[in-house]
Amino acid sequence: MGRTTQHALLFLLGAALLRIAADDTYLRYVRPGHRWLLIGAGAVMVVLAAVAVLRDVRSSPDAHGHGDGHAHGAVERHVPWLLLAPVLVLALVAPPALGADAVAQGGVSAPASPPAGGVPGLEPLPDGPATMSVAELVKRAVWERGSMDGREVVLVGFTVPGEAGGVELARLSIFCCAADARVNVVELTGAPATALAALPPDTWLEVRGTVEPGSAAGRADVVPTVVVGEARAVPAPADPYEF
Repeated sequence: MGRTTQHALLFLLGAALLRIAADDTYLRYVRPGHRWLLIGAGAVMVVLAAVAVLRDVRSSPDAHGHGDGHAHGAVERHVPWLLLAPVLVLALVAPPALGADAVAQGGVSAPASPPAGGVPGLEPLPDGPATMSVAELVKRAVWERGSMDGREVVLVGFTVPGEAGGVELARLSIFCCAADARVNVVELTGAPATALAALPPDTWLEVRGTVEPGSAAGRADVVPTVVVGEARAVPAPADPYEF
């Protein structure tokens, strides 16, 4: 691979990072706070590529080291082309955010044990229906045994086929990026849930229901059950992950 081609690949890789950071596409892969890191990395790659091209243009033809490529094996000559793979993926395929397939393959994640000082980041719930993330409901049900029994909650998540033909509501939590995603799942029951089971996977819903007492005591202690009162389809959020 020639130097000019290497510079072009570096430029394209940097441009791809800038492209996904220009809108909400980057939220499929990383946390919102990482946007400026992507912009910075992409800008550095683009500048380095441009500087390298200018340097080669100003240098004499003899400085390019003709014949250097013959000293490398076939594998070494073709490895730099792998840089083109992420560019093509982002430009042509645009992979979606992780969803029901990731839940089916990865299984349900148990929340980490709370520190000895108490449950972190969980404020007292207000009276009445509590709007919360799926991850928060799982944490409260596991860490604060009984605290969610009979509570009315409002959740937003995507549908996942459950056991014995049932349906579950899921969200994925990330710490850094999609590679470290953790699965949080709530089992849906009740008459409306029967109709929801016919929906295709990855259908986004807003669900209002009541937490079944003692439900998180089963299935590895990490899957609360919500008796659905009402549910409606909603658009997929711009940021599909929880934190």
